[in-house]
Amino acid sequence: MINFTTAMSIEKSKYMFLKQNGKAYHQLGELTRDLFDAELIYVHSEDDDYWIGHFAEGMGFINVRFLKSDCREATDEEINLCENGKMREIKY
Repeated sequence: MINFTTAMSIEKSKYMFLKQNGKAYHQLGELTRDLFDAELIYVHSEDDDYWIGHFAEGMGFINVRFLKSDCREATDEEINLCENGKMREIKY
């Protein structure tokens, strides 16, 4: 069972990428998606196993837990691609 209560804020919120079929959990259930090879997420805190934040695009679920092993940091160039609607061009 995932603990949805304990988390530590990270020093600075950041953009990251979740790999295709990377695990994402919310209190209402699993939100794992299969849309892109790498999907932009925004994280604000963490615990031992998960980054905590939300998808950059989607239904608006907050405090989603993303398995750390399924995520990597986004570069400035990749963030610009996403802002210009070119997320499909990014590979995990």
